[in-house]
Amino acid sequence: MEETAKTCRNPRCGKQSPAEAQHCTHCGLLLSGKVTRLWDSDILAIVDGADFTPLIEAIWEPEWLQPDRPRSVSADLIRWAFSAFLTERQQQVMIRRFGLDGQGRRSVRQIKDEAKVSSTSVRTYITSSLMKLRYLRTRLVLSGKEPKPKKS
Repeated sequence: MEETAKTCRNPRCGKQSPAEAQHCTHCGLLLSGKVTRLWDSDILAIVDGADFTPLIEAIWEPEWLQPDRPRSVSADLIRWAFSAFLTERQQQVMIRRFGLDGQGRRSVRQIKDEAKVSSTSVRTYITSSLMKLRYLRTRLVLSGKEPKPKKS
């Protein structure tokens, strides 16, 4: 029986691509091949009692530039922003970097050792994640000025 389509492994995409395609036609992910485990340790989750202050300070400009900066953000909104805008690798780097797992902030070197990637890659994940989280719409939702979009 001949395969007519391949399903993308990306949980955010999951779309069908032609059987002869090597990469997903929607997100560009390699459709077949070895999946490598990024972390030596377990996949981390954001805990409810985490201190989001360092993350908020990294996303927002100084208070005198952004008077609408929130004083606190719920864990649910952070989870939404992470899942809506960041890849799994970016999420895991940000959770570790800002200590959102309740185990304290980690240095770039510690993250590099856990993730088995270069320091440059870790810095790139952090920078690109912050750029995505600084996007105006995300900031409006996190500050409570707009409701969290419903999944369609």
